[in-house]
Amino acid sequence: MMMTNFRRHGAIIALFALLPLQVLNAAETEDVIKYRQNVMRVIGGHTGALFAIAGNKAGDPSHMGVHVRGLVDISTIAGDIFPEGSDFGETRAKPEIWSDPDGFAMALKNFQDAAMGVGNAFDNNGDMGAALKKLGGACKGCHDDYRSKE
Repeated sequence: MMMTNFRRHGAIIALFALLPLQVLNAAETEDVIKYRQNVMRVIGGHTGALFAIAGNKAGDPSHMGVHVRGLVDISTIAGDIFPEGSDFGETRAKPEIWSDPDGFAMALKNFQDAAMGVGNAFDNNGDMGAALKKLGGACKGCHDDYRSKE
């Protein structure tokens, strides 16, 4: 009798323990997409600022390190912002992100490597122009294949 009650109560406790996970997994796709878009804006903001400073078009050169660090840091989470189930709604993310996970993973790695390359060039007084060119190519390559124009 005691064991049966324990099993029943154990099952109920386990069910309640899983409820927060179900609520978390049921997060609105719209919120996930908005988060992804915000992260991508941050990436674009740091990248745009770096190109403006490096090209002597705008910005204070002493700000470059802040943008480099921001870009390097944010690049580390880029792979986490495209969870399964966020492939619909108001997004410019192409379905190929989920139908071609290996290709998308490679595009993300190229971006992350290029961001790290910018960080290394900055830290070591290297060729920022070449590092930024590689970054621009990585961004373009990913956007060409995995981001719709509209």
